[in-house]
Amino acid sequence: MGNRTFLTINEDEADVGQYGDVAFETNNFLAPLWFCLISESQYQGYRQQLLDAWAKLKPLIDAASMGEEELDELPEQIAFFEALDWHIPWNEAVSQMRHCLPAVLARYPGLAPHIKEWLETLYSHVREQRNPIVHLELVQFFSFYSEPLEYLKAVEACLDLWRNPNSAKLTDQGGMSADAYTLGGEHLPKTGLTPEPQDEAPLQQDTYVHAQTTEQLSGHPDGNTHHPGPKWREELHIWLLAVLLAAISIGIWAATSSGWLAALAFVLVAGIITWREASRQPRKLTISESHRAAPASEAKAEKISYAEGSSPIKLEGIEAENALDQQHYLVRWEHIELVTLNVNGDLVLAIREEYRGMYPKLLHVQRVEEMTPELVLRAVQVMIMLSEDKEELYEDS
Repeated sequence: MGNRTFLTINEDEADVGQYGDVAFETNNFLAPLWFCLISESQYQGYRQQLLDAWAKLKPLIDAASMGEEELDELPEQIAFFEALDWHIPWNEAVSQMRHCLPAVLARYPGLAPHIKEWLETLYSHVREQRNPIVHLELVQFFSFYSEPLEYLKAVEACLDLWRNPNSAKLTDQGGMSADAYTLGGEHLPKTGLTPEPQDEAPLQQDTYVHAQTTEQLSGHPDGNTHHPGPKWREELHIWLLAVLLAAISIGIWAATSSGWLAALAFVLVAGIITWREASRQPRKLTISESHRAAPASEAKAEKISYAEGSSPIKLEGIEAENALDQQHYLVRWEHIELVTLNVNGDLVLAIREEYRGMYPKLLHVQRVEEMTPELVLRAVQVMIMLSEDKEELYEDS
């Protein structure tokens, strides 16, 4: 079974809700991404309420260990378990993510696809509420510890990943490899929701990139894989080749009256046909090659890509360049309506209508070593999502 933790969303300030409210779930570990929602002041308040509740419960635990009292259903025990749960208003959670995520995405763009996927699941729950509250249910995880200070060290280790992002912490602590599950837990999105309009163009670009990858793998310029025809066509094709081979051999024997020449012709033509047929079939991978083609275990341990000191991603926005005169601009996150990759692989920004007078028409993001355009695209998409106004965010509620 394990000790499970849950991230749930509803409109109740204290009630963690039902299982249908669960957006993410983990088993026997804390998901580091959950803690990018928590500010330093929120943590200090949580820490104090937990220690206060423990100070009232600890004497009862000591008495129970000596056989003097039973702990079941005592108010102090219930109060302590309630103190282990975290309740964060959504507006405060968004504000904290806007504050901490740019620095992390600038140094570790490889996190961007996972954070974007995590946010999309989170938003699928948030949009169903008018005044969402994020709840972290951590009671079961406390079972690994005997007292709060040990438990709080584990919490602080996750918080430090977002307080002070650096290579040692983000790649070595907390198991923070390029793995969506260990970063954010099991995703449980709300179903039946339609995608947002602003996601349409990036998704089209994703399709373009995917088609290029498919073309490289399949060898078909249109990106389509070859599908074999019906079974009877394959069998007819084989029979026709056999008839052709027999006709050639008989024709040579009739023309030359030489059995060995007919046999030689049979072998040569059969070899050519066999070679041609083999070349038409997709090559099967050997056992060693199949492991190289799908290194699932290696992918989970893959290092997060790192860009030091030269990232275009800043706290307030992203650095972009005028395509005509190479003049640089800091484009604020809330001013960006859309970001796309053009056919040359350049990242192009589309500005919201009300801010277009502040920037030139043709803005693109310069390429940076160790930061592929696809990863920067995901990072900008994350910050666009976080920069939406509350009215836009809940317009489908």
